[in-house]
Amino acid sequence: MSTEKNKLVIKELPYRTNVSALVFKENKYLLVQRTNWQNNFWKLPQGGVDDGENKETALIRELHEELGTKKFKIIKRFPFTHKYDWDRESINLAHFRWRGQRQTFFLVEFLGDKIRLNKDELRDYCWVTKEELLEKVDINHPLFKGYQRLVKKCFYEKRILS
Repeated sequence: MSTEKNKLVIKELPYRTNVSALVFKENKYLLVQRTNWQNNFWKLPQGGVDDGENKETALIRELHEELGTKKFKIIKRFPFTHKYDWDRESINLAHFRWRGQRQTFFLVEFLGDKIRLNKDELRDYCWVTKEELLEKVDINHPLFKGYQRLVKKCFYEKRILS
C-alpha cells in the first residue's frame, strides 16, 4: 500500500476509548511504568474501555488488572478528554483497529496498603509528590505530547472541584 493510501486509511480509523486515573493516597500520587517502555517513561494508570462497559467500570477493572487490588474509590470524573494520535508502530500493535486514544481522566483514592503489579504489563510504580509527578511525565516523545498539560489540568480541576 502506498504511503498516501496508508495515511488515508489511518485517518479513517476511530479513536480507542481510554480511561486514566490520577490515583492518590494522602499527599502522594501514583505513577506506573510499562514493561516495554524506557526507564524514564512514566504515566498515570490507564486502559481501554471494552464494548458494553461504562468508563467507571472499565477504570476499576483496569486498576485491578494492572495493580492487583480493587481498593480504589472514584472521587470524580474530570470534565475534559485528551485525544491523541498514535505513531505507526502503536497503530500496527493495535492491528489497525484505532488511530489513537480519547482519554477520560478520573480522580481516584487508593484505600489499600499493597499494590501487586501485573508484571506482564508494568515494570514498576512509584508514589510521588505533585511536583515530582509533573516532572516525571514531562517527556519529549510523540506519544506524550500534551500529557503533562493534561495532568496539570487534572490538578487544577482537583483544587477547584474538591
